[in-house]
Amino acid sequence: MIDGWTHEVERIALATLGQGLRLIGIASHGGQAGVSSLAADLAEVTSLSGVSTLYVDLTTTVLPNSRDIIWRPGEGGAGQAITHDPRGFDVLTARFDAPTRFLFNNVDRLKQSLGEELARYNAVIVDIPPLCVADAGQINGSAAAAACDGVLLVCVSGRITRAELIQGASALHAAKANVVGTVLNDLDCPTVGSEIAREAARLEPFAPRFANWVRGRALNSPFLNSAAA
Repeated sequence: MIDGWTHEVERIALATLGQGLRLIGIASHGGQAGVSSLAADLAEVTSLSGVSTLYVDLTTTVLPNSRDIIWRPGEGGAGQAITHDPRGFDVLTARFDAPTRFLFNNVDRLKQSLGEELARYNAVIVDIPPLCVADAGQINGSAAAAACDGVLLVCVSGRITRAELIQGASALHAAKANVVGTVLNDLDCPTVGSEIAREAARLEPFAPRFANWVRGRALNSPFLNSAAA
């Protein structure tokens, strides 16, 4: 991860897990908002700090006749379905089909499973499907959010509209999810600082120390990374 982004993820960790929350959901109004990337980065930063961390992917469907180990909330077997990511955290993918996905929409059942079956983890980061996308083949994002201790709503700067933001927040409110904050993803609207840092990388093969100095100064500059810069 880039240094500046790492600092932002650390701030998110302190504002959520650092405040005693264990199950942290990452959600967005629609797809392609960077939810999975943020969830994985948060899991990585948390695990590097010495906290036993699990990344739960609720976005993957199971293919017919799949030989993958299936985990369904309330049925046990979560431990057998867990794999380890090289970045330091464990991964649990909820593979489901059309009939069994409704088990994941049961808020109490999912919350109990994430709490009791996975009690050995001190931090659980949940990658939640889009909240407002009509897709009968996915888990209900609002139900998954309601099963978490706290939820972060990711918004893409320059792409999401005010109406969509309100719709996503309303979906979480209706499900009685605990929204603890929003994260602005400026991928489509990079700041001057992030652009300078990106260009500085071109110098790394020739002058690595200078490139790192420029990148650090650019990413840590409040002026270069403000919305008006």
